[in-house]
Amino acid sequence: EHTLNLVGLEIHDNVGQVLSLVKLNLERMSEQTGSLPVHEKMISTLGLTGQVINDLRNLSKGLNPDFVQEFGLAGCIRFELERLNNTASFETGCTITGTPLKLELPTEFVLYRVVQECLNNVIKHVRSGTIHIALDYSPEQLTIEVKDNGKGFDPDQLNLAAPSVKGSGLGNMKKRIELIGGSFNCISTPGKGTSVQFSVPV
Repeated sequence: EHTLNLVGLEIHDNVGQVLSLVKLNLERMSEQTGSLPVHEKMISTLGLTGQVINDLRNLSKGLNPDFVQEFGLAGCIRFELERLNNTASFETGCTITGTPLKLELPTEFVLYRVVQECLNNVIKHVRSGTIHIALDYSPEQLTIEVKDNGKGFDPDQLNLAAPSVKGSGLGNMKKRIELIGGSFNCISTPGKGTSVQFSVPV
């Protein structure tokens, strides 16, 4: 997590600043050029550059523990879902039941990382569809469910697959949740989507 924090700062402080200078130069050039086709290309490039700057800024936020501390777990999850909404490939939703409680920062940060990993898996395997995240606060525990309507898979077949085939995503998520005293479960059926559920004591 320390390394990810450094990467986030590097993106924000260096790469983002350089791209901002590129955008500034393009703006000045677009004002000076008199050729309509060139001007149109510069305007298009300006838009793309602005999009890259915004994406990098969002990425740097997602890598920074201070982001979780400032906005809380629910705020960070909504931020991730909004990023997916902006792609126009996914429809997302988030519901919160019970009375939200602020957990210790390391616990919330691990939960946020696991949610990010779930969303990355959806992007990789589903590509488009609906995603819903539910946070259920009870006096004893917080339960989070990340559910999609993708093609799903057979968990038994995945368990039998070679490590190079099945990857380590679900295993890593399970280990992270168990590390903070929680439980992890993945429910999926071919053709009926996937539901990843994990709980931690509060």
